[in-house]
Amino acid sequence: GNRTLRQTDRLARQVNVGVYMRSTATTTTIAAAVLLRACVSLHGYSGEGVPPMYGDFEAQRHWMEVTVNLPAERWYVHGPDNDLQYWGLDYPPLSAHFSWAVGRLAQAWHPQLVALHASRGHESAET
Repeated sequence: GNRTLRQTDRLARQVNVGVYMRSTATTTTIAAAVLLRACVSLHGYSGEGVPPMYGDFEAQRHWMEVTVNLPAERWYVHGPDNDLQYWGLDYPPLSAHFSWAVGRLAQAWHPQLVALHASRGHESAET
């Protein structure tokens, strides 16, 4: 009777503490992620608005431009449509195919972002 009631009460308190601890950990993790994202977004990226190379965003954007507009066999070959001195694709093919997949999404959503030749140095609020 009474002993079982005490054990049940103790178990209920332990469960409640466990739920509270998991809830607190989840809340803390989400808050830390939001804070980190806010801190990172306060500043631009390296090379933003600085021609002729424009920085990290431009490298990723250019790789998407190359992969969606050229056949795969020309992704790593210097030519009139692929100046390897300007952010030449220098990652393995799996990364290039990822750039292609994201580039296809960009082509559907914001075609100016990956327009061959015309998009060099493209920076906009949307992107």
